[in-house]
Amino acid sequence: MLSQFLEIFAVLIIFSLLSFLFFWLCFRKDTNRAGLASTLLVGVFYFWFPFLFAVVHLPWAKGLDFTVIAVIYILLWCQFSAGFLKFSKKLPLAKITDFLNVLSWALVLSAVIPALLKENELEQATAESIKKIRSEFKDVKLSTANGRPDIYYIVVDSFPNPHTLKELFQYESELVRYLYSKGFTVLDRAVSNHDRTELSVTSSLNMRLMLDIKNRGVLYQLLQRNELASLLKSIGYKFVNVSSSWEPTNFNPYADVNVSNGISNNFNVTLMQMTLLGAFEKSFHLMGNIYRDARLRSVNDRELIKAIPGPKFVLFHTLLAHPPYFMDEQGNARYLPPEMISYEGCPPRDEYLAQVKFSDRRLIELLDTLLSDTTKYNPIIIIQSDHGTATQPDVLERSYINERMRILSAFHLCPPVTAVPPNGISPVNNFRWILDHYFDAKLPLLPDDVYIAVPFEDGFNPKKVNDMVSFPERGRGK
Repeated sequence: MLSQFLEIFAVLIIFSLLSFLFFWLCFRKDTNRAGLASTLLVGVFYFWFPFLFAVVHLPWAKGLDFTVIAVIYILLWCQFSAGFLKFSKKLPLAKITDFLNVLSWALVLSAVIPALLKENELEQATAESIKKIRSEFKDVKLSTANGRPDIYYIVVDSFPNPHTLKELFQYESELVRYLYSKGFTVLDRAVSNHDRTELSVTSSLNMRLMLDIKNRGVLYQLLQRNELASLLKSIGYKFVNVSSSWEPTNFNPYADVNVSNGISNNFNVTLMQMTLLGAFEKSFHLMGNIYRDARLRSVNDRELIKAIPGPKFVLFHTLLAHPPYFMDEQGNARYLPPEMISYEGCPPRDEYLAQVKFSDRRLIELLDTLLSDTTKYNPIIIIQSDHGTATQPDVLERSYINERMRILSAFHLCPPVTAVPPNGISPVNNFRWILDHYFDAKLPLLPDDVYIAVPFEDGFNPKKVNDMVSFPERGRGK
């Protein structure tokens, strides 16, 4: 997304200007040498990853700690920089500087112009999709006769179904026990409609399947500009987005309020890992702490979120239980290797359970805050995972489909509605049911179909697998 590029570009420009000012003073206002020195300083951070990639394949470097390789790299870079700066006194620096300035602008423009063109194409495709979705709901009119309670949609990314936790990890979730104790309707036979976040959450918020959308950028836009928020805003609701650190829900420019947002999202942390800072992660856990704080920010701001004047619809997408598994049971950050940032494979059991147990406790704290006095404040709360984990190797095996597509799903409903949603209701029908029962929307439920991508890497090649999802005989997973 263009906004991610602009954030990083702004940080790089500020860092470059500060380093230039420092060297300008050091070199007694010699602009050319200051520019050269600041370029070398910036380069030492961003050439680290290519250097590491080349070195780790050398026979003598096998088994060497990244910190040792980083020290060698810094010494070599310092030697090169000192020699180059000394030699530069004999060079026509003014001409070299002019050339480097032109080259820099050419590189920037070569990145920005295609990005702007792509953004324009994305906007056109998004506008067409939004127009189509709006037409599907054009006759929906919401009534406020039953009041306008606050609505929280808490999406716990990658949290398994209670049956999956017992079968694969021999763990009975403290969060699930809490939900039962608080009177939530826990749908232990719930399934997701889609097997990945951008499809699952977007389909839930737009109350339709996303089988016709083949562009990830359009899905992100449809998530942010979703039909549910549009309908609720028509009767006076605010749309509140709570930062997740995943780009589409980290900051939503179409929300009325954004809470807990920051620049420490997945994209930025991944990029930081590829700089020299990543070399010292094992010693200082810098990326792990940034990642952890980004994931905890939203839960820590729970009182602030609750205090936002209503009526409000709150999208609370959290990655507390999502890979990488780098937090212990107390929430302390562990070493976060570069390859773990986009990790989706089989998690080490102990590390996985430690992070899930920590997530359980923090989510209970969130719910305790929202439900502290239901006589004065009694919101609608849906807490649900978008999909499960993916530790099984074959996407067409029943074991994989059960693990990935069975999800956590629980509803806390408030008066005057006394009905409860059917046990097998899927995310695409969450808000069709809510809008119908609370706001007389007269929206029919859709089939609770289940789709996975085959192969997994191709997210836009869905295969219907309803008949491959199974549950134990008992109806209640306690």
